[in-house]
Amino acid sequence: MTTIHGVMGDKQLGAAAALEAVEQATTTDRADLLKRLTKEMLVDPARRIELDGLVSQEVQRVLAVLNDPQRVAGPLPKSGNEQIVRFAAEAEQLWELTKPFCAALQVAARWGTPDALTPWTNGIRSFVQAANKVQSGMAGLLELRHLPGMVALMTAGLAAGSAQRWDNVKTLVVDPSIRDRHEAKPLAMLDATDPYRPFDNQEWTPNTLARGVREGIPYAQALEDFTEKRVGKFRTPVAEWLYAILQPVFVDQWPDEDSFGAEFDRAEVMLGVLAQDVVNVRIAATPDGEGWGRSNWFGRSTWRAAHYHGNPVEDMLHELATEGDLWGPLRGELFGGDASRAKAALDSYRDTFHRSLNATCSESVLRPRKGSTRATRSGVRRA
Repeated sequence: MTTIHGVMGDKQLGAAAALEAVEQATTTDRADLLKRLTKEMLVDPARRIELDGLVSQEVQRVLAVLNDPQRVAGPLPKSGNEQIVRFAAEAEQLWELTKPFCAALQVAARWGTPDALTPWTNGIRSFVQAANKVQSGMAGLLELRHLPGMVALMTAGLAAGSAQRWDNVKTLVVDPSIRDRHEAKPLAMLDATDPYRPFDNQEWTPNTLARGVREGIPYAQALEDFTEKRVGKFRTPVAEWLYAILQPVFVDQWPDEDSFGAEFDRAEVMLGVLAQDVVNVRIAATPDGEGWGRSNWFGRSTWRAAHYHGNPVEDMLHELATEGDLWGPLRGELFGGDASRAKAALDSYRDTFHRSLNATCSESVLRPRKGSTRATRSGVRRA
């Protein structure tokens, strides 16, 4: 409709017509249409209110599902394999629901100014806040609530970071925080969620998702391929799934897979280092600097570095050593604009990153196995 109006020389769609057009679009068309409208409206100050309404409409659609008590109430199938397929299907539905928001975010994070990013900033914060809301229901379904916020953070980091819009990374990813009833202070979003939270203690669900999407096969068949040992498990299944679902969103930016793969690795690491900086700052604020924690933003860049696809951590350390205070992230006021603080976060992140390179299974290093203990913001709990 927008294209036809443009060709005919008519005026652009009004706010109500644009909202209606997006609302009536199918899932695939909705993402494409929202991306196109974002490109048109973002550069036109007169249409900022209209764009705000479009993005807010998408946020409300996602929140309505995240806050729906019936979705997480169950019951779940009795069979373990059927439960895994159910979790995978739920994850796919949540991604399809969030995809239009991420499509618009991919444009805004690259071309918008920090003051124009409020609709997306508020949206991501709302997603992460909803995921941390105390609610009764089935554990596996409750954890999946983290998926929209986590995917949106990855989209923002990948889009803005690859364009070296460090000011937008700060606005979308670093500055916003949520309220957690267990914490006296606001909680940074990179500390409140991470790629593993939607699948906490679920080994087979992300593997099933990744294989199903990559191979274009039903989830039941994907799971059977693993259980029948026709194929081996992924080292970083969550990251493999993220890579597969986000590549089409960024195809207009990187049509070739090598370029997308390199930028995806770098975005993983940048978010991971920023998450480690959040942990470092939190620990420094405790009495006598006592505390423990580390970033959980790790992914496929770990095994790719071990197979000579480049090492983004070492690249960033080299850039910081070479450029000093002129390093782009510091000029964008990440790490508080402090080179020593950036170096501390990079060094801490590198320790875990390098240990994972030689691990038989990345999760044995990056996440605790079931039955082990791990430190949390509130102490130590059984994982």
